[in-house]
Amino acid sequence: MKKKWKNNYWKLATFVVVISLILNPELVSLGLFIDALGLDIFLLLLEVQAIAIAGFTFQTYLKPIFLSVNSILMKWDSNYFIPAKELISQYPSIIFHAIPGLVSFYWIFIIMV
Repeated sequence: MKKKWKNNYWKLATFVVVISLILNPELVSLGLFIDALGLDIFLLLLEVQAIAIAGFTFQTYLKPIFLSVNSILMKWDSNYFIPAKELISQYPSIIFHAIPGLVSFYWIFIIMV
Protein backbone atom coordinates (compact mmCIF):
# COMPACT_ATOMS: atom_id res chain seq x y z
CA MET A 1 0.00 0.00 0.00
CA LYS A 2 2.76 2.41 0.96
CA LYS A 3 4.80 1.64 -2.17
CA LYS A 4 1.75 2.24 -4.35
CA TRP A 5 1.21 5.63 -2.69
CA LYS A 6 4.84 6.59 -3.26
CA ASN A 7 4.64 5.60 -6.91
CA ASN A 8 1.47 7.65 -7.38
CA TYR A 9 3.07 10.59 -5.57
CA TRP A 10 6.01 10.67 -8.02
CA LYS A 11 3.66 10.47 -10.99
CA LEU A 12 1.59 13.35 -9.65
CA ALA A 13 4.69 15.42 -8.81
CA THR A 14 6.14 14.80 -12.28
CA PHE A 15 2.85 15.77 -13.89
CA VAL A 16 2.61 19.02 -11.91
CA VAL A 17 6.24 20.00 -12.62
CA VAL A 18 6.00 19.21 -16.32
CA ILE A 19 2.72 21.09 -16.76
CA SER A 20 4.05 24.14 -14.90
CA LEU A 21 7.21 24.13 -17.04
CA ILE A 22 5.33 23.63 -20.33
CA LEU A 23 3.07 26.59 -19.56
CA ASN A 24 6.12 28.85 -19.46
CA PRO A 25 7.26 29.32 -23.08
CA GLU A 26 10.93 29.66 -22.19
CA LEU A 27 10.99 26.37 -20.27
CA VAL A 28 9.09 24.11 -22.67
CA SER A 29 12.23 22.17 -23.62
CA LEU A 30 13.11 21.63 -19.95
CA GLY A 31 9.58 20.41 -19.26
CA LEU A 32 9.75 17.93 -22.14
CA PHE A 33 13.19 16.77 -20.97
CA ILE A 34 11.87 16.13 -17.45
CA ASP A 35 8.82 14.38 -18.89
CA ALA A 36 11.03 12.04 -20.93
CA LEU A 37 13.56 11.44 -18.17
CA GLY A 38 11.34 11.37 -15.11
CA LEU A 39 11.36 13.74 -12.15
CA ASP A 40 13.23 11.38 -9.82
CA ILE A 41 16.10 10.87 -12.29
CA PHE A 42 16.22 14.61 -13.01
CA LEU A 43 16.47 15.38 -9.28
CA LEU A 44 19.18 12.72 -8.97
CA LEU A 45 21.16 14.43 -11.74
CA LEU A 46 20.83 17.78 -9.94
CA GLU A 47 21.99 16.17 -6.70
CA VAL A 48 25.06 14.67 -8.38
CA GLN A 49 25.96 18.08 -9.81
CA ALA A 50 25.52 19.73 -6.41
CA ILE A 51 27.78 17.13 -4.77
CA ALA A 52 30.42 17.63 -7.46
CA ILE A 53 30.34 21.41 -7.03
CA ALA A 54 30.53 21.08 -3.24
CA GLY A 55 33.52 18.72 -3.52
CA PHE A 56 35.31 21.04 -5.92
CA THR A 57 34.64 24.03 -3.68
CA PHE A 58 35.92 22.20 -0.63
CA GLN A 59 39.10 20.96 -2.34
CA THR A 60 39.86 24.29 -4.02
CA TYR A 61 38.86 26.92 -1.48
CA LEU A 62 38.10 25.49 1.95
CA LYS A 63 40.75 22.79 2.39
CA PRO A 64 43.73 25.18 2.04
CA ILE A 65 42.15 27.47 4.64
CA PHE A 66 41.56 24.57 7.03
CA LEU A 67 45.13 23.32 6.57
CA SER A 68 46.60 26.74 7.34
CA VAL A 69 44.37 27.11 10.41
CA ASN A 70 45.43 23.60 11.50
CA SER A 71 49.13 24.48 11.23
CA ILE A 72 48.59 27.69 13.23
CA LEU A 73 46.71 25.78 15.93
CA MET A 74 49.46 23.15 16.14
CA LYS A 75 51.99 25.93 16.80
CA TRP A 76 49.71 27.73 19.28
CA ASP A 77 48.50 24.85 21.45
CA SER A 78 50.97 22.17 22.47
CA ASN A 79 48.16 19.73 23.38
CA TYR A 80 46.36 20.10 20.02
CA PHE A 81 46.74 17.38 17.43
CA ILE A 82 44.43 15.40 15.18
CA PRO A 83 44.66 11.72 16.10
CA ALA A 84 44.47 8.89 13.57
CA LYS A 85 41.39 6.67 13.30
CA GLU A 86 43.22 3.68 14.79
CA LEU A 87 44.22 5.72 17.82
CA ILE A 88 40.65 6.98 18.30
CA SER A 89 39.31 3.43 18.16
CA GLN A 90 41.77 2.37 20.88
CA TYR A 91 41.42 5.49 23.06
CA PRO A 92 38.13 7.33 22.33
CA SER A 93 38.78 10.16 24.79
CA ILE A 94 41.82 11.28 22.79
CA ILE A 95 39.43 13.01 20.38
CA PHE A 96 39.34 15.91 22.86
CA HIS A 97 42.89 16.80 21.78
CA ALA A 98 41.47 17.76 18.37
CA ILE A 99 39.46 20.61 19.96
CA PRO A 100 41.78 23.65 20.15
CA GLY A 101 42.48 24.83 23.68
CA LEU A 102 40.19 22.33 25.41
CA VAL A 103 42.89 20.29 27.13
CA SER A 104 44.81 23.38 28.26
CA PHE A 105 41.70 25.13 29.59
CA TYR A 106 40.58 21.91 31.24
CA TRP A 107 43.78 21.71 33.29
CA ILE A 108 43.54 25.39 34.20
CA PHE A 109 39.97 24.80 35.35
CA ILE A 110 41.02 21.78 37.44
CA ILE A 111 43.79 23.77 39.12
CA MET A 112 41.41 26.64 39.95
CA VAL A 113 38.82 24.34 41.53
